[in-house]
Amino acid sequence: MKYLIASIRAALGKGRSERGVVFAMCAFLLAILMAVGALVFDLGYSWVQKRQMQIAADAGALAAVWRVQQMQDTLVFQEANVLAAANEAQLSEVSSVECGTVNPNKIFTPCGASNPLCANCQNGEANAIRMRTLRRTPSIFAKLLGISELNTPAESVAMAVFPNSKTCVRPFGIEASGQPGSPLDGVSEGETFTMYGEKGAPGNWGKLDIGGIGKDDNMSSGRNFEEAMLQAVCDEAAQVGQSVSQGTGFGGPIDQIFDELLAKGLNKNLYMPKVTNFKNGNSNVQILGFILTDYIGTLSSCGKGRTWCAVFKLVADNVSPPLGGGTGVPNAAHLIR
Repeated sequence: MKYLIASIRAALGKGRSERGVVFAMCAFLLAILMAVGALVFDLGYSWVQKRQMQIAADAGALAAVWRVQQMQDTLVFQEANVLAAANEAQLSEVSSVECGTVNPNKIFTPCGASNPLCANCQNGEANAIRMRTLRRTPSIFAKLLGISELNTPAESVAMAVFPNSKTCVRPFGIEASGQPGSPLDGVSEGETFTMYGEKGAPGNWGKLDIGGIGKDDNMSSGRNFEEAMLQAVCDEAAQVGQSVSQGTGFGGPIDQIFDELLAKGLNKNLYMPKVTNFKNGNSNVQILGFILTDYIGTLSSCGKGRTWCAVFKLVADNVSPPLGGGTGVPNAAHLIR
């Protein structure tokens, strides 16, 4: 502060009084406070506008998603624009309305990368709408700082749920607590547990023949298992009480695929079936429930007679996995973001 006073004194001249210095300092600080206040005012106003744009995008996406499988872009856009307008958005403020799919990881993928219209979706593929809005608001006081306009974008993704939607899980079973050799015995939510692949077990022990690429649910295929683990699969077979076959064979080593999930940041919130005891051979296992897990990593040493070992965190037990897929007329819709 003393350097500021000294510089102001120098600017005003050595003969000026202390009163003049204080007056100059007050004027200087007042100008700064006014500039900050002006910016805060405009930012607050911009926040209100962004909130309006978000409400409009949410309403438009939720309205349009009920039409998503009719694959008629005119109807989809009409529903989206009408509801957006009812929530104080101008037609010119609707940036885009896209048809596409939301996978179990809640990632939206438009139908057709270059022209994401509903007409470009394959029959029965689309289950979501992404709507983007943008309001350009002229600044009021921030113009003093050279800011003439504030942009307030918003984005919303709505997903349709169909009567024939399917449970979406990773095709990897974990023996339920109470089953012989279950890694979940004595494990509470929030704690870690370790799974081991034993020599002599049926192929890559743990794989379940649910989901897969297209209609191929054979997890003995390394490619099928890798794709299904990375994306999660939606299958009517993934229900409590269902009997499913084990995926055998060494295609797609389990530890490598889990490490691939970790490397791609997909190792959190993995929904997995709890099953009865895995046995040698191709006998089926029964789904007893579902758990939510995080994959932590593999161990450097697994012990004698073990082919691989992996550490997980039990996030939640006895959960209901998300739903996906399905065709026809939706019976519900909800916002993803």
